[in-house]
This record gives sequence, structure tokens and C-alpha cells, in this order.
Amino acid sequence: MMKVIFLLSAALLASAHEDCTHGRLFVSDADSTTVHVIDLNESLENLAPESSLNVPGKAGINLKATGSMKEVAAMYRGDETVGFTDGVVSFFDAGVSAILHGDHYDIAYRAPSMIENAGFECARVTHYTPHADKIALFCDGTYGDEAVGIDQENSTVWVIDETKFGDPSESALVFNMTLQGSHHGVAIAVDDDHILYSLATPDRIARTPGIGETEALPSTFVIEDFEGNAIHSLDDTNDPSKSCLGFHGEWAQDNQFALGCDDNHGGILRVDYNPSTETYSSFAVSYPDGFEGHRTGTFAGHSEAEHIAANFAVSGGASNLLAFTTDDSQITENMVLPLPVRQCAFAYEKGSADHILVFLPTGSFHVFEYHDDTWEEKVNVQVVDGMTQCSEALFVAGFGQAFVLVKESRVIHAIDLDHADHGRVEISTSTLDFTPFDAVVAGVPTEVACELEGHEHEHSGSAVFTYHVSFYLLLASLILFQPMV
Repeated sequence: MMKVIFLLSAALLASAHEDCTHGRLFVSDADSTTVHVIDLNESLENLAPESSLNVPGKAGINLKATGSMKEVAAMYRGDETVGFTDGVVSFFDAGVSAILHGDHYDIAYRAPSMIENAGFECARVTHYTPHADKIALFCDGTYGDEAVGIDQENSTVWVIDETKFGDPSESALVFNMTLQGSHHGVAIAVDDDHILYSLATPDRIARTPGIGETEALPSTFVIEDFEGNAIHSLDDTNDPSKSCLGFHGEWAQDNQFALGCDDNHGGILRVDYNPSTETYSSFAVSYPDGFEGHRTGTFAGHSEAEHIAANFAVSGGASNLLAFTTDDSQITENMVLPLPVRQCAFAYEKGSADHILVFLPTGSFHVFEYHDDTWEEKVNVQVVDGMTQCSEALFVAGFGQAFVLVKESRVIHAIDLDHADHGRVEISTSTLDFTPFDAVVAGVPTEVACELEGHEHEHSGSAVFTYHVSFYLLLASLILFQPMV
């Protein structure tokens, strides 16, 4: 009888488990080109690198996850003293796979490895936008400075096809072009053959005396096919629905896009694409009254989230977040969340998309929800004592987890978000033996990504491990129907 009870308990326990992964935390070294790899599937206590790899470039590597979360971009922007002309972009496989095994997925782990068919060189890679299995990268180039002997380096646009990573027969780089002039702009791959990108202002291109860096931001955009044929223009600066004055920041999901514009524009520019007719429409989502000088410059989204989050601040003054949907034509005051100081970073928790995570320069960490036109703060906790500015620490959102990496002390604060909905989090602290420069969570295939759902998930660490519920149920039933002796 004890065997029967044990087996039934095992079967019930197995039915409440679902294999998933939190992935890996990749951290670049401030003093070298080494990227360290930290497993996130064991305890968050005593986190330490399990392996590392070296990437092209020089010390100061920025890291971004691909849209699939299976790879990582390693980007060196370049040395300012040479006009950023030694910048380089590379990609590596995060080393985590979801393997379909009958009616479930197994999770396989391996050492991260460089992807050989996706690297390129460019000056000052800045905006990095995953969308539609593509990654569009905008390299600002250099305006140039004759006084110190630095020539102008034009802006460039590059598109990587994630589905071609590692293909020995062809390059994953499917599009690139050089633009007139240099500016701080953006590119978005709309689909397999369309690209949206910004244009430098005429004065910037002409290098009109007195303009220089003061007009580094674009106002107009164009959409072309990969052959260079114009499809649609957003170049009427007199119409807020057909331009984006002082652009900074973008959001892209499915066939909808948003561009952050300044207060002179008066709102966010939303662009919609109809793939069946290959046509575009656009309109301005107006900023609310009473917020003079405010603008949006950064977005945070999630494929499962109903709302798009964005910052909303005035230079040198008040700072807010806002949340809106793709159906909104105007942002109202109730969509705006005042913050005590300007945030260092904000992002959706990557697993469930229920929570917006915010880290402030005071070292405090906050969890918010926005629903029914109301902002609700779920968590407010001090993580880094004595912190005064954003440059002191890195913030990284994960799957049911978040991380604050303090540069000078080399400390990682790992935040377990399992109970965030109930107003509390658990924080574990570890020390690194190197100074972190940048960090990202990756190695989380969609099929096996951990979601924030209370206590429903248990994790098997780095082993390839799956509960076979049907096996336990079958074995229990066989024993149950055996004659008792």
C-alpha cells in the first residue's frame, strides 16, 4: 500500500510540474572582450560564471538578445578618438535549445558559441530593433571634427535574418545600405522585403555651419523594399501624422510600429502596415495637456502585453512613465505615472508580461501593474544603498527574475519575482571577480520559457530532464489493480 501511495503522490506531483528555463545571464567584462555566462536555473544565491567566451572588438561590449531569445548580439561601438570606425558587431548562440520529444519539449544546454555568418563592422552601432525574425541595426556614424582630424563617417543600416544564423551556405546579413550624412537614427525591418529607416535633416547632411551635433536627431523617415524602391514616406514635418520631430526611441510588434517624438511634434507617431495590400498608414498619438516640454524617447513592450509602456519626461525636470494601446489616439493624464526621479531602466518582466519593472538612480526597485486605466505599485524595495546615479549599476529584466549589477563593488543583486504580485520579492546577493560593463538574459526558447505563475513551475537546473506523467499514472494504475497480499 505504501508503494501505491508513493507512486500516486509522484504522479500528482509530476502533473503539477512543467519544465521551463530561466535561461542564462550574459555579462560583459569592462576590461576585456570576455562575456561571462551565468546559469539562472539553480538557486539565485552564489551566482557565478560557469563559462565564458571572447567576442570581437575591444573592452566595452554591449549585449542584446535576439527576438527569439536564442542568441545574443555582442556590439562594440568603436573608439571615439578614431571616429568609431573600429566598431564591430557579432552574434553568438546562447546555448539553450527546446527539443520536441513527443508531446513535450526537452531542454538541452551546451556551451555558447560564435555564429560565423552574421558579423560585420560599422561605426557606432546604437539602435538595435528585433522584429519579424529580423534584427535591424542602425549605426550612427560620425559627424566628424576637422579640428582633431576626424572625418565624417556616414550612417549605415544593417538587417540580420535570425532564421539564417549558422547557415554555412549563406550570410545571415540580408540587407545593408549607407545613408547621406551622419545622425542618431533608427531602422526597423518591417518584413522580408521592407525596411523603415530615418533620414538626417537637410542641414545635417549639408553640414550647415552652426548645426553640428545640435541636429543629430532625425524628423523624417522612408520605407523602402530591399531593392531600394520607395514604398512610403513620412517626410511632411508640418503634419504630426507624417513625421516625427526630434525622434528617439521605437517600438515594433506584428505590423504596428511606434516612434517617440519630441514636444514640438506633440505626440508619438504610430505606423500601421497592411501586408495584404503592402500599404501604410500613420497618425499621431497626442501627448496629454498640462505636460509642457515632455516627450517620449524609450519604449518597453512584450508580445503578450496589452499595453506599450514608455517614458515621458522633460529635460532636467519631472519624469513619468505612461502606458497606451495601439487603439489609443490620445494619451490621457490617467495613463501617466509620476516617478520621484528619472528612471535608470524599465522593462516588462519577460515571462508573464503582467508586471512593469522599474529601477531608479536611488537604488530602489519597483514593480507596477497597469490595468483598467490605473497604475498600481506592487513592490517598492531598496536594492542598492547609497546609490545616486544610473551609471553606477546595470539593470536586467529576466523571466520571473531581475538583476541589478553594481559596477564598482562587482555585486549582483538577484531578485526573485515569484511573489511580486503579493507585494514582496526575495533578493540574493553574489560577488563577481570582474567589473561588469553590460548584461542581458537570453537562452530562453519560447516553447520552454518560464512564466510568472505563482508556484506552478519547478526547474531541473542544467540537466536535460522531463517528467513523464503518463508513465507514473500507468505504473500506479498497474499496482493499484494488483491483488493485495
